[in-house]
Amino acid sequence: MELVKGWETAWRWVSNWLTVAGSFLITLAPELALAFQQLPGEFKAAIPEDWLRWAGVALVLLSVPARLVRQQKLYAQVQNAPYTE
Repeated sequence: MELVKGWETAWRWVSNWLTVAGSFLITLAPELALAFQQLPGEFKAAIPEDWLRWAGVALVLLSVPARLVRQQKLYAQVQNAPYTE
């Protein structure tokens, strides 16, 4: 197994951020639902209660196509960096 070229920039990849944010929402959905119950009635009526979990799932699923899109600044940075094995 070998690391990809430019792995040092992985923390800046949009796909990784989407995965982390989606996982965060999925994991903390019960706690966030409790906080949601403290909101005023008009907010609760406008937003479905289980939207946090589905928003998390959507973010994780969006991370797959996001990984396929080239981030131009990061790509240019990696292409100009010397390759070490």
